[in-house]
Amino acid sequence: MGLNHVSIPVHDLPATLALFRDQLGFNATSWGRFAEGLENGGIEFSNHTYLEFLAVYDPHKAASTDEVAFLKNHEGAIGFGLETDSAQRAAKFLRSRGIAAKVATTTSEGYVEPGVKFSGTWLFREIDLPKQTPGSPFLIEYNRANHGAPAADTDLEQKRALERIHPNGAIRLSAVWVAVKNLDASIETYKRLGLVPGRAIEVPELAANGREIAAGTGVLLLLAPNAAHNAGPIDDFLASRGEGLMGVTIEVADIARVRDYLKAQAAGVLDPRWESPDYVLIPGAAAHGLWLRLNEVH
Repeated sequence: MGLNHVSIPVHDLPATLALFRDQLGFNATSWGRFAEGLENGGIEFSNHTYLEFLAVYDPHKAASTDEVAFLKNHEGAIGFGLETDSAQRAAKFLRSRGIAAKVATTTSEGYVEPGVKFSGTWLFREIDLPKQTPGSPFLIEYNRANHGAPAADTDLEQKRALERIHPNGAIRLSAVWVAVKNLDASIETYKRLGLVPGRAIEVPELAANGREIAAGTGVLLLLAPNAAHNAGPIDDFLASRGEGLMGVTIEVADIARVRDYLKAQAAGVLDPRWESPDYVLIPGAAAHGLWLRLNEVH
């Protein structure tokens, strides 16, 4: 169906939320705590796509998690969810292609949201895709009838609706960027999963060549170093982290509004090298490991 969310482990959740809220202009909020020692917060957009920041509140409980292993050396995005309308049907399709696919069901048991009287019961199903898939995507199916606040809790519903309105005019998560070493091999990996390659692209500001992969309402951008350049952000990312999820594209209502907001609130975050009349690019070093490109919606 499309991009759903991106998982982003960070060392300090309050500091991350403060940066995205106070300097970058997103309505970033703290959400709650999981029983396994992780806490989360994030940014939800008007179409219910979201960025989820994850941090450790109990190192002992979280010791065996992927997030703790990742945070030993890095911050930034580690995986993204692609929403499906049927995890069972998706699993059957993957198995028909020789890909092991196990459906796991997750509920809200053990999750605590401070100050929330009642938020309904989560129920969603996930399928982890093969570990060798660049970017670490997974499939997720929500039980929409059981997900989110009940209509009777109007105060909570209004609060959450307001959280999806952002001072910088952000509207939705529209693309994720996956840094890869071998573009052709990565395209074949995604084709095997049933996703369709789109147009070839060049991203000069990242010194990269790439390929779009259609994903319902969103796009995956597979990006590899451009051989014509000696170095660039993609090369640097691959040298530091290897293949993986590098950044996201967020659609905004008015790029001029974003630029004005950031010049007023985030003078220490913006880098003149990334200025353009068509978009705003924020490097990972300025945003807890996550590269962001803000584009005006067309």
